[in-house]
Amino acid sequence: MANRPGVRKIAHFLMGGDMAPPALIAAREQLLQERKVRLVIAGHTHEPQLCLISSDSEADRFYINTGIWRNRIPSTPNERTFGRIKGLTYVMLFSAVEDSRLGNRTLGTFDYWTGYTQHFDDEQEGRK
Repeated sequence: MANRPGVRKIAHFLMGGDMAPPALIAAREQLLQERKVRLVIAGHTHEPQLCLISSDSEADRFYINTGIWRNRIPSTPNERTFGRIKGLTYVMLFSAVEDSRLGNRTLGTFDYWTGYTQHFDDEQEGRK
């Protein structure tokens, strides 16, 4: 019988080790390091994420991943049946002129929204 943990370790090493989390990769961006940007925005992963990368005297700096517009298939607690819901995440960016709530004190704003939608219709319920 093969030594499975040993094989996994060797395969892991040959495949390049652990992938760095996206937020860690974003934190390495030169413009972020030089404090020239406050946001790193990405997408097209299966899980949306909002992560505070750093906070300094000038600003909080965030990594935002919108994920993808996707269908999610959750299971029941006993994992015997499954359902389907639609997921969506989006980010809206506003300039200082567009967001006047704080008067002249704002340099810009972002809104981050993520959620799910489930429509219950007659066909889904077996009714015609």
